[in-house]
Amino acid sequence: IEGNNVVIGAMTRHAEVASSADVKGAIPALAHLAGHIGDPQVRNRGTIGGSVANNDPAADYPAAVLALNATVTTNTG
Repeated sequence: IEGNNVVIGAMTRHAEVASSADVKGAIPALAHLAGHIGDPQVRNRGTIGGSVANNDPAADYPAAVLALNATVTTNTG
């Protein structure tokens, strides 16, 4: 949590989002969503950044980014 924002790094695994007390407290639906992505192997290896970057319109995170009016910050380094 940074001020009024929940900041989640691109390499954060789905399981980490699902189990985060900060995410559960601020955006419980996002934690729930992360806890139901794929199967345990996917949740323990897949990342939020990979899911958003894949930009599958049927995927969960891109829809959540839109619904939450989230800001995605990238670099071109």
